[in-house]
Amino acid sequence: MTEHGGSLDAAVKAGIESALADAKKALESSDAGQMRSATDALARASHKLAEAMYAKASKGPAGEQPPPGDGASAGDKGKDDVVEAEFEEVKD
Repeated sequence: MTEHGGSLDAAVKAGIESALADAKKALESSDAGQMRSATDALARASHKLAEAMYAKASKGPAGEQPPPGDGASAGDKGKDDVVEAEFEEVKD
C-alpha cells in the first residue's frame, strides 16, 4: 500500500484499509469463522492493489506500453533454435 497506494482511487484504498482493519480485529477475536470471512474480504479488496501494480509493471519504467508480441524482435522471425533429433527410450 505504501509503494503503490498512490495509483489507487480513494474509495478502493479505503476499502483495502477497512478490510485490513477488520482482519486484524478478527485475528484478535480468535473466532475461526470470523477470521476466514475477514481473510476472504481482505483478499478480494487487495485484488485491486494487485491490478494497479500489474498495470504499472506492464507499462515499464518510462510509462510506455510494451510492444505487442512475445518479446522477440522482428529480425528474429524465421530463426528457430529447435534441434530435431531421434531418440530411443531405454527401459531398465
